[in-house]
Amino acid sequence: HAHAHAHAHAHAHAHTHQPSTTIFKLNRRNMTRQATNFYLGLFPFTLVFWIWALKNTIGMDAGAWDWGVASFGMVLVTTAYVLGTRSADGLPYGLPRILVTASHVLVAMNYIVGAIIGFHVLHRPMFGTYCVTFVFVWLGIAWYGREVIVKAEGSLD
Repeated sequence: HAHAHAHAHAHAHAHTHQPSTTIFKLNRRNMTRQATNFYLGLFPFTLVFWIWALKNTIGMDAGAWDWGVASFGMVLVTTAYVLGTRSADGLPYGLPRILVTASHVLVAMNYIVGAIIGFHVLHRPMFGTYCVTFVFVWLGIAWYGREVIVKAEGSLD
């Protein structure tokens, strides 16, 4: 009788364990998809700004340089990295993840410099306001971009 009870208990336990593993797998797949969709959207968005920065640099007098060429270029590289390395096992962590977030923060810092130049050097408040707006856009991208990767990683446990 005790043996039958232990067997029934073990069987019940095996049954309750299965769905939680499945839920985690579905959650991981879902979070990885969410992260993938975000970075798939970020790539063309960034590419437009990178081409614009390149056009500005080529169009400027010699010696002038739009730092967007470098900062948006970094985002293109890190975004391609995220998309290229994603798998069922999740997304980048450690140093690569830090570099992904750092590339987004670099763009925000670039816009801070642009805002200062816009307001205080060029005296173009519209340009300054545009830059301030994009400081927040890119800080949001940095936060959300890290968040979706962290969530996809966290759902592995």
